[in-house]
Amino acid sequence: MKEQRSINLTDIASLFLAVYFIWYCLPFMRATFQSSLHKYVFFGCFAIGAALLAAARLQHNGMAIAFQAWHSILVPVVLYMIVMGVLFLCRIGDASEHIRVSFTFWGTAIIYGLFSFDKNAQTRFGKFLLLLFGITTITSVAGVFIDNSAARAIANASQREEAVARDYQLMRKNISGIYLFQCLVILVPVTVMMIRCKKKPVWAILLLIFIVSAILKASFTIPLLILFAGCGLALISNHKIPAAMILLLILLVLAVIPLDAVFEFLAEIIPNHYISARMEDVSVFFSQHSIQGDLQLRLRCYQYSLRAFFQNPLGVGPWYSYVVGDHGIGYHSEILDDLARYGVFAAGFYLWFFYEYIRMMKEQWSGIGLQSAVFPVCTVYALFLLLNIGFRSADESIFILYILPGLPDMLLSFGRDRQKVFKEAGGEPG
Repeated sequence: MKEQRSINLTDIASLFLAVYFIWYCLPFMRATFQSSLHKYVFFGCFAIGAALLAAARLQHNGMAIAFQAWHSILVPVVLYMIVMGVLFLCRIGDASEHIRVSFTFWGTAIIYGLFSFDKNAQTRFGKFLLLLFGITTITSVAGVFIDNSAARAIANASQREEAVARDYQLMRKNISGIYLFQCLVILVPVTVMMIRCKKKPVWAILLLIFIVSAILKASFTIPLLILFAGCGLALISNHKIPAAMILLLILLVLAVIPLDAVFEFLAEIIPNHYISARMEDVSVFFSQHSIQGDLQLRLRCYQYSLRAFFQNPLGVGPWYSYVVGDHGIGYHSEILDDLARYGVFAAGFYLWFFYEYIRMMKEQWSGIGLQSAVFPVCTVYALFLLLNIGFRSADESIFILYILPGLPDMLLSFGRDRQKVFKEAGGEPG
């Protein structure tokens, strides 16, 4: 007879956190419970869960505050929260808007860190988040295949009344936005590396086909371009070759090949008129140095933020807007916009964050022999932050800050559970 495990403080904390993340991760839950009262209730569940988890950690450490390796990834995050809190108290810029968006995003990193004292609990909760992410992925991909208008609607950042109403209509169908599709692209280098290393290659190929099909159907040009880049990086990446040397090799290749011909070729073969038109614009840019169409608008947004950064190296302040050029910020690139807002301090944050994130990812993914995937994965994420907005979506939050670093432990746990089932059944796993 199996011995029953007693409920402990970590289990109670996990329950409160589960209630919060069900609301946070599932679009239809956020659309259904959108009032201020509902938000306070769910944020209260998060606060209680985090406090209980911190208490469980202290109890585990004999009431001693242990400074361990996982703290390093949280140092820039907590420092950012402190700075934004001070800016909010001093009523500087739109700090309150940044807090509203970013504190919930970075909260997932804090939970992942607090769980680190108990690997089993951390992995169990990771499986739960993976389930929520998987449900939203299936409904969102099905949504863009069934409803052609959904793809462009979820990429629209407009705050017009009709656009917001359309967003809530899609959310009630549990269809998420572009950030979920970007997370799928971030996973592409892992699938390519699995094929290279012959680790479940059939599953990797099926997942890769699924992701490529979803991106094409959703008509996302930047994610598709970064998907190609991620595949290329994964094909040449090797943990024995320094990342700087790989980047140098890529730059040399880009300097030699005719990029206008490459994008012209892509425009001809991609079975999506919207993406093909974008590729044609890029091809014209490289061949004639002429900027036109949506490419012209996007580059102008990038130029706004770059100009603001060079004119104000210490930043223009924590402004937040949907109006391009407001306070000199383009609002189309997370990295460039943050450079405009916070100047050299933003540059320091990104260097610090990615250094610690890569270190943590290498430590985790080496456990399943896929540490070579870390460089292309992190490069793909950095490209998204450079070419698009980030640090705000629930999908991005749980995927980047919990699922991705915790995935190796989850896969190993799935393997152990499978072996246990076969052992109890008196057979052997296939």
